[in-house]
Amino acid sequence: MLVHPKKKTIYSIQVPLTSLIDIVFLLLIYFLLTSSFMDQEGIIVNLPKADTKALNVKREIIVYIENNGKIFFNGNYISLKELSSKLKKDKSFKLESVIIKADRELELEKVVSVMDVIQKTGCKKIVLATERN
Repeated sequence: MLVHPKKKTIYSIQVPLTSLIDIVFLLLIYFLLTSSFMDQEGIIVNLPKADTKALNVKREIIVYIENNGKIFFNGNYISLKELSSKLKKDKSFKLESVIIKADRELELEKVVSVMDVIQKTGCKKIVLATERN
């Protein structure tokens, strides 16, 4: 008797790439729509307008001043004395500049007093943020 060897069947496995690509694009769209691109939520400051060029800063230390005179640093309300102590505690502060984002309707005296406090902590560069015209 002759025994015929069984033929091995070769199975081809196919991964449905079109549905996988669809899922990847849907995830990409979802993350783009749900991400937040705001500077700081909850602090509304109307910046003054000026014709200036953009500032290139490696690490931004930003101080916000609202039109009622409230000062915010790292998203928290602080007083002038607290601002001085927090800037002195920041170890990388001495090498960087401080950006002040003050409301355009704020009295200049308040902005200058904040600038004085920042300068007394050893900051060599203070930048007043404005909006472009």
